[in-house]
Amino acid sequence: MKILHVNKYYSPWIGGIERIVEDLSNNLQASHKVTTLVCNTAGKPTTIDQVGNVEVERAHTWFTLLRLPISTTFFSLFKKHAANADLFLIHHPFPLGFLAYLLFGKKKPLIIFYHSDVVKQTFTAALLAPLFKSTLKHASQIIVTSNELKQNSSLLTDFQDKTTVIPLWINNETLIKPISIESPLFTNHNPNLPLILAVGRLVSYKGYDVLLQAMRNVSNAQLLIIGEGRETNSLKELIEQHNLNDRVFVIPPVAHLAPFYHSADIFVLPSVTPAEAFGLTQLEAMTCGVPVINTSLPTAVPTVSLDKKTGLTVEPGNADELARALQTLIDNPSLRELYGNAGKERARTHFSKQQSMERINEVINLSDVNDR
Repeated sequence: MKILHVNKYYSPWIGGIERIVEDLSNNLQASHKVTTLVCNTAGKPTTIDQVGNVEVERAHTWFTLLRLPISTTFFSLFKKHAANADLFLIHHPFPLGFLAYLLFGKKKPLIIFYHSDVVKQTFTAALLAPLFKSTLKHASQIIVTSNELKQNSSLLTDFQDKTTVIPLWINNETLIKPISIESPLFTNHNPNLPLILAVGRLVSYKGYDVLLQAMRNVSNAQLLIIGEGRETNSLKELIEQHNLNDRVFVIPPVAHLAPFYHSADIFVLPSVTPAEAFGLTQLEAMTCGVPVINTSLPTAVPTVSLDKKTGLTVEPGNADELARALQTLIDNPSLRELYGNAGKERARTHFSKQQSMERINEVINLSDVNDR
């Protein structure tokens, strides 16, 4: 089967969805002919390259508006590929992909991989709701990453019968513990202090400002945040204001996270809004045996790492509660080990890449049968 796989961006763009798209593209290529169509970084021309076993075409993008790439080239490329495609697999949220399907592809089956609602841009979400609903109506099947998203998303209310829950997964091969871990991992790293790790884009819904407030009341530990984004400068200013320069460090994204996960004593996901639909990085930390502190969002986040089983769960935005949870794990190495081991087992048994891939192939086959 010829599949046109569509997303906003692709590796080396760093993001949880992009990692899933890359992994899925390569795995589907084993039994299908997959072409992946995405947008390029703003200002760059259209390119075609081979990433692993997959041909990736990146459409020329003029600029971004409200985090949405603006690209007329994307539509002409979609139309070209649509003529040969047997099935479309489009990741949401990506309005350009939905619009392109309605214009050029709606006579052929569509699977939507629905990662999250549009949460922060409420006006944009309301404006685009008719587009989203129309495309969801045309979809043969919809994949969501959790029961929470399936049940709580207002857009999915009318499509429950064709919505399948398939959890996200991680690529274990990229997280194998290095034979030796270089030290220091970052400037001023003190190997004698427990290391708290956070990984993700530096944007408001990630709650890193709350984490920095919590660190004011945490002792005997260092915090490393790996990421970049719109909040980079404001977070660095907060570090200065709170006199945390000797204990809190921010570095840009790195290609290989395994050394950092395996060096961490605690992983923290302090997200504060449902824009955090799953929290793939916490699953990566669990795979490496690191206990997790997450937040009780009405999404999959607290169902990936479980409170008092694989880590601790705190109220979103509550810096005091987060500080207490961090200090509890800092002061109890045996508890960290208990939660870490349990998390590693949970990641292995509940978030198997093989199981998720098999179920996605079942959804693809079902879409093909139903649309013959």
